[in-house]
Amino acid sequence: MGATDKQDLPYDELKKIVESLQAQVSQFITVRQDLVGTRDKLDSELGRFKFIQSCNEEALQAKETEDLTTIILEAVVESFEFELSAFLLYDPVNNRLNVINTFNLEEESYKLPFLPEWFSGKESKIIDQTHIMLKEWSVLDLYEAIICPFYNNNQELYGFVLGGTSQESKDYSEPITSDLLSSFTVMVNQAGSLYLNHELKSKIQEQNIQLKNYSKNLEQMVADRTDELNKTLEKVHQAHQLTQESIHYAKRIQASLLPNMEEVQSHLPESFFTWQPRDIVGGDIFVAEAVDNGFIVGVVDCTGHGVPGAFMTMLASSGIKRIIKDDECKDPAEILKQLNYIVKTSLRQDQQQVVSDDGMDAGFCFINDIEKTITFAGAKTPFIVVEDGEYKILKGDNQSLGYRHSDLDFIFTNQTIAVTPQMACYMFTDGIIDQPGDFKRFGFGRKRTCKILAQNYLQPFEQQEKILLEAYHKHRGDRFPVDDLTVVGFRYSTST
Repeated sequence: MGATDKQDLPYDELKKIVESLQAQVSQFITVRQDLVGTRDKLDSELGRFKFIQSCNEEALQAKETEDLTTIILEAVVESFEFELSAFLLYDPVNNRLNVINTFNLEEESYKLPFLPEWFSGKESKIIDQTHIMLKEWSVLDLYEAIICPFYNNNQELYGFVLGGTSQESKDYSEPITSDLLSSFTVMVNQAGSLYLNHELKSKIQEQNIQLKNYSKNLEQMVADRTDELNKTLEKVHQAHQLTQESIHYAKRIQASLLPNMEEVQSHLPESFFTWQPRDIVGGDIFVAEAVDNGFIVGVVDCTGHGVPGAFMTMLASSGIKRIIKDDECKDPAEILKQLNYIVKTSLRQDQQQVVSDDGMDAGFCFINDIEKTITFAGAKTPFIVVEDGEYKILKGDNQSLGYRHSDLDFIFTNQTIAVTPQMACYMFTDGIIDQPGDFKRFGFGRKRTCKILAQNYLQPFEQQEKILLEAYHKHRGDRFPVDDLTVVGFRYSTST
């Protein structure tokens, strides 16, 4: 990815521009976000009830109990966007719940302990690790669940339907919120009626009529909110246009902080530099600077993204320029140490009364033209070396830069390797490895990133970048990026 030429702009002017942008964004977007949020919630609730209604109609046609419960569990997962679901029947003789069908659980024949006092009432409840039911049901490996009972014709507890999130996926799943309780109760009540007696069609049809009426009311509410939104958007449009123009101007300023790629290519002809902010501007930058007897390459991942992250990159860029150019420092560990000091003291985070806690992770390497070596030091940032199709990870120190807890006296570790003719080297921020997938909500991952680079390290670097980004975008699908993305790859010619 290319970058524009550098512009020397006063730091105070850049800070004022960013602060002005932040104020405009807050002032002109808040109204739109509130209205869009309300409409989206109503749209979501409307869509959920319509989907439940269609599933009920499909369930009425089910001939087998397993088919019926499968339709119900699939509806739980799809309409409420849960990871998994289960259908449980109460066994009062043995004080347990028998799991008769599941969706996205490895086993289906669980027998779970249960006492009636563990659950009171007839409405849905959200349970987490502190609830006795999840404590006793550790075999399910649930992190959080919503559960609702259903009863027989004598109003005796007959079973439960639950949906939830596993421990493995808790970091990538949205928390279950209380606004789902009412609609989940409606769905489980209907599911229980279907399961207990297929002949209760009149009752189910009546509930479907209620759902239709509720859907009509929601449709009217959506229409009213949409009309209000359209009127407001007309007033917001001009202000939004002005804000966008200001942010795009800020992007040009941020791009000017990046290296001149023509100069970089003259030193590292075999290389690629991918820089993709999550928003128009971002919190990542990369460094590529010629110094005496060599070249310095680095990546920096600042706190946040968007406008706040961009502000941090200006501070980082200014500090790095002072360290490398003005102080002529080319020792990676020393660069990190000095940058740690500059960021922390510039933000006054070395003082007790300051409430901010911002900083960055970074990695730098010095390519030594004389000794034909590469020296790397990282602050929670790795350095990947690929030789003979195998990759090796040089881990950085477990220490970030500039935060209140960052140790100003911390000594970062240099790691030096000899350069071989086919060796390829890579650095990246966590934007690529943390990106969840469209269907599977797991991150793209460091292991997958390294494997792709190792499999293609002999390809031209332009092709390597293309292959890596194609894999990343295929994994991401339609999901919005969670962070800025920066990847650097290069091969240093020992004949240089």
